[in-house]
Amino acid sequence: MQILGYHNHNFYCDGIESPEKYIQSAVYQNFKAFGFSSHAPFNFFNKWSISYEKLNNYCSDIDYLKAKYSNEISIFKALEIDFAPEFIKEFDFFRENYELDYIIGSIHYVINPKSKELLFIDGSKEAFIKNLKLFFGGDVEYAVKSYFAQTAQMITSQKPDIIGHIDKIIMNASDLILVNGEYPPWYLNEISNILDVVAANKSILELNMRGIYKGKWHTSFLDRKFLPLCKKKKIDFVVSTDAHSPDEVALAYENGIKYLTDFGIQHTMEFNNGRWLVLNQ
Repeated sequence: MQILGYHNHNFYCDGIESPEKYIQSAVYQNFKAFGFSSHAPFNFFNKWSISYEKLNNYCSDIDYLKAKYSNEISIFKALEIDFAPEFIKEFDFFRENYELDYIIGSIHYVINPKSKELLFIDGSKEAFIKNLKLFFGGDVEYAVKSYFAQTAQMITSQKPDIIGHIDKIIMNASDLILVNGEYPPWYLNEISNILDVVAANKSILELNMRGIYKGKWHTSFLDRKFLPLCKKKKIDFVVSTDAHSPDEVALAYENGIKYLTDFGIQHTMEFNNGRWLVLNQ
């Protein structure tokens, strides 16, 4: 099995070590390719995104590592960019100014369509539920539908290469959504609709494994139970560990590959010479 890790962080954003430490770990574990994807800066401060002041240094460091390790591993320079109109620059700004190899598009803040307040979907479950009450009146269905509408707008307008953890909102909202452990019909409809958008735009969907190895969720983002639907819609995947420390770069990666193959998805996508190609597993 060839390990291809395209979603990874480092100390320029909310990771804990220098980029080179991650490369050394990836080389030791026989990765074929490794991509850095620090969180792109917002127009306001938050503690988990790279700052504009450090963005050029980040890019220079990755370019240096590309050359230094060129005989051992393919290294890529990317950003994980949020889509939040008025709160962060559009994806083309980062494409045009930082010579990125690819972009991961993700949603971490849900914008209330009426009040324009931001609901942070990550962090603790307690904080999420508290802020859901503050910013969405406790209406989880409205918040989730807003989240998926925002995701659909991101896919169609920004054209990211990879869609990051597309259903991560379930992680902190599950107690308010699941009925006897099952998704309600309205949520299943939202999943089907967003997967139609992914398929229509030929986007690559990330199977993100971080929730499993951090003990925050029992399956991947996207939930593996939706993989048969993805196969039917002919959606392509990468498997991501979403590492924030060097010892996480390969955690649960094999599990993700197994999820795909168990449901008859026999390939992932590989970035090679500026193009996304099929890699059979």
